Amino acid sequence: MMSALIWTMSRRHRVGPDTEATEKAAQQFHSITTEVERHKVLHTIRQLPSPMATKMQLKKKLMEGPVTESYGVKQMKFENKKRMQSLKNAWHNFKYTMELWGSSMRTIEGHHGTGVVSYFVFLRYLLLVNFCMFLLSMFIWVPVVIHDESAYTSGSTAATCTPLYDVNVSSNAFELIIDFFQGSGWMEKTMMFYGYYSGNGLDNTSYKLSLAYILVCIFCLVVSLILMETFLVSDFRETILNAGNGSTGFCNKVFGTWDYALTDDASASIKHKSVRFELLSYVNEQIFVKEREQRLRDGYLRCKLYTIRIIINIFIVLVLVASGYLIYYVTDYSTGYVRRNAGVSGTTEVLLKLLVQFLPAITISALNGVLPVIFKKVVAGEEYTNAFVVKITLVRTVFLRLASLIVLMGTLYSAVTCSTRSVCRSTSSPCSVITCWETYVGQQLYKLIIADLLAVIIKTLLVELPRRLCYEKCSCGIFKKIRPPEFDIPACVLDLVYSQCLYWLALTFAPLAPTFAVLKVVVTFYMKKLSVLKACPPAEQPLRASRTTSFFMVILLIAFFICSFTVGYVFYDMEPSHGCGPFRTYGHMYYAITQTVEGWPSGAQSFYNLIVSPAVTGPLIIFLILLIYYCSVLASAHKSVAYMYREQLVKEGRDKQYLMVKVMELGGDSTPAPNPRRAQPAGLKNINETAPAPRKVASTNQTNNQQMSTGLSSPHAGYAC
Repeated sequence: MMSALIWTMSRRHRVGPDTEATEKAAQQFHSITTEVERHKVLHTIRQLPSPMATKMQLKKKLMEGPVTESYGVKQMKFENKKRMQSLKNAWHNFKYTMELWGSSMRTIEGHHGTGVVSYFVFLRYLLLVNFCMFLLSMFIWVPVVIHDESAYTSGSTAATCTPLYDVNVSSNAFELIIDFFQGSGWMEKTMMFYGYYSGNGLDNTSYKLSLAYILVCIFCLVVSLILMETFLVSDFRETILNAGNGSTGFCNKVFGTWDYALTDDASASIKHKSVRFELLSYVNEQIFVKEREQRLRDGYLRCKLYTIRIIINIFIVLVLVASGYLIYYVTDYSTGYVRRNAGVSGTTEVLLKLLVQFLPAITISALNGVLPVIFKKVVAGEEYTNAFVVKITLVRTVFLRLASLIVLMGTLYSAVTCSTRSVCRSTSSPCSVITCWETYVGQQLYKLIIADLLAVIIKTLLVELPRRLCYEKCSCGIFKKIRPPEFDIPACVLDLVYSQCLYWLALTFAPLAPTFAVLKVVVTFYMKKLSVLKACPPAEQPLRASRTTSFFMVILLIAFFICSFTVGYVFYDMEPSHGCGPFRTYGHMYYAITQTVEGWPSGAQSFYNLIVSPAVTGPLIIFLILLIYYCSVLASAHKSVAYMYREQLVKEGRDKQYLMVKVMELGGDSTPAPNPRRAQPAGLKNINETAPAPRKVASTNQTNNQQMSTGLSSPHAGYAC
């Protein structure tokens, strides 16, 4: 009874204040004698779709009367509920306060909108992934720091080949610095690379480093996959809930975007800018779509547009093929040059050799910097929406990044699997002399990591900031034509995906790669924050972040599976070196798992052989495929039902408006009718024939016309907006 009275009174307050209803509710409030009853009524008041003034007035009346405490189980449940709610609120406040880079992201959102913030959210997620990988990698290098390595059995292949893996360490300070950037010399025999770790176990412990090594690599990939799936599921849930709001999206942004919990002017100003950018991007996209639809009604213009799109896609494919060949040629030239000049000395020769060794990394970085600019220029002729431009540019650029890595790994594979291999599985002349091929691959990836980190710092400090400074401070015509840089979201996202691929691949060959990954993400965040706030002005057409973040994650997921396939192939098919690394005593790396399983009891061995057998994995894969198909069909059905309900609500709103027009006409009201272009509902065509007399209708409904028309103007009445 009390809840019904409160809801009735709140409905009247939507039209205007109702003192009589408020007083009546206040009298009913005096009948509340216990704290539990007051809490229930207060909860009902909070759920009212009424103005805040009405709720505050009701709450004031409710809190005036005295109450007594309850006893027994009822009071105990109430106290426990209050305590849990307090803990939940405290936890939410703690998370909000301790949110990593939260204030920085809100500042960036206020200046550039949610589209740019989605990039920094993606960056923060990568920090979580790499930090988890760093914690897992500690199971590889921490035991080596604590314990010494055991000696190999005399006469074994590992004991014979291990002394052959010798590294010359220079005492020259300049060469020591060069070795740091190359990953050679003193760096090659550190915990950074695969060749440093022993495969014969550790003294005074049963810890199997080889087993820990391969399990850590597998678990790092599994944890990364779980985190990506968790992020995708939560983001897709929000995307599905927000999908299809084209008819009411603008109203939702206008009337439901503001955060009324803001208390200070600075936060309110930032939120105001964020809402402005969101509305601006929404309006610009709608205007562009309407103008494009009008142009494409002409068959000639439509055919011309499709022809341009086909030509541009052919051009992009040719560019990608040429880029792959260039990377292959540069890598092959760099390997041959280093092989021919292995014993050179002198400062000039050493610097030239360093430059040639970094030539593949420089080439890949140059292509990654130049080609996205070309893709961005040519995509303007395809006349896509701003959001789709980001997606198509991401797809094309990710093919470039992944293709460059695939070509590089293929070139390295041909170098380490040369036909002239010794019993220690090291290569010799005429091929490149590689004693430990795992460390060699790790060095190439290490160079790419160093070059990628330096590229981020140099681009921000030496390109973007001086460019903005020259544009603002210099009055020369050339600087005014250059204009300040723009924050290119597709290029920045692909930089992160490319970097993460390097870390996933390098983990097998350089166990300390996750440490560099965490450092790289932190440096990238502050460099990009400096670039966004000081160098890059807000975009003229802001990007909406409705589905951008989830699309970023899909791109990362594709790259993840490519890297996982590469790592899996190395574990399963590649033969490890006998002179270095924890797998020097095995024929293949995965033997570390199978030989460990052989030491288990027979029951455990049978169970392991069963779960990895094709009899289990085959049906499991088929079941997962069927489950994915079922979920896709179910999602499509839910989407169709939601669309049907939405259309039904729109039709009901039109029916209500039509009824109001007829009621006003019969009541003699001169209020202007709604849009006459709205279609008349089929079931109401003969309403004039069955309607009562005008005066009778006026006598019964004249007083409610204003209330009903006011109620129809709200967003709850058929989504009138």
